[in-house]
Amino acid sequence: MTTATLDRAALLARLAADAEYLRPQLFAVYGVFQPVSDILPERPFIGWGIDFGEEWGAIFWNPIEHVTQISDSAEQVLKAHQRTADVHLVWLE
Repeated sequence: MTTATLDRAALLARLAADAEYLRPQLFAVYGVFQPVSDILPERPFIGWGIDFGEEWGAIFWNPIEHVTQISDSAEQVLKAHQRTADVHLVWLE
C-alpha cells in the first residue's frame, strides 16, 4: 500500500466516524391549518424534516403543499407554522 492509500483509508475512516457523530435528527411537523375563508378551509398537513444542528439549520418538506422550508432549526419550523395552524413537532429518533 502506498502512503496515499493509507491517507485515503484514514480519511475515509474519519469521515465514517463523523457521519455517525454528526448525524442529523429527523422530525415531523403536523397539524391543522386554520381556515382563512370558505375558499381556503381548515386542512390537515404533515411534513418531515432534517435538523442538522444550530450551525447548519434545518430543512422541512411538506409533500401535500409541495413546500420546502429552510430554517434555523426544527423548533423554528414549528414556530413558523404556529402562526397559521394548530401544530405539533415530534422527533423521530
